[in-house]
Amino acid sequence: MKKLFVIGFAMLLGMSAMAQNITGSAHDFSGDAWNSSGEICIVCHTPHNADITVSDAALWNHDIDNTTTYTLYSTTTLTATDLAQPSGVSKLCLSCHDGTVALDNFGGTTTGTNYVTGAFNVDTDLSDDHPVSFTYDSVLASADGGLNDPSVDTTS
Repeated sequence: MKKLFVIGFAMLLGMSAMAQNITGSAHDFSGDAWNSSGEICIVCHTPHNADITVSDAALWNHDIDNTTTYTLYSTTTLTATDLAQPSGVSKLCLSCHDGTVALDNFGGTTTGTNYVTGAFNVDTDLSDDHPVSFTYDSVLASADGGLNDPSVDTTS
């Protein structure tokens, strides 16, 4: 029992620290009229009944559009060869930022009317943005020559 309490307390501290990073940011929807809960994390995350169909979606609570086909980024200098339709974490960002899913489509609601607009809406044409959903590893960094090797710690 004591172990469960310690684990629960550690998780609570971690979530509190993350919420502090979101408070006042562009992702703080706690004061928006469409977020009737007033909670800061609930638009994207939930402790219960999370969507587990998307990989890397920690306790995901926001609606995901799995029918959209994206125009992918392309250039002759792109070294990555495994570009694919967005998935995983990229799909989580796009669930708001491609303009196909309303911000207020969370917690089972799929009839929202508030969408990301302006420069924050990247649309479904990603050809003028940057590549997503590819393997970024030491092999790619070595082949490209202009990328930082993600296995090398540059923080020290």
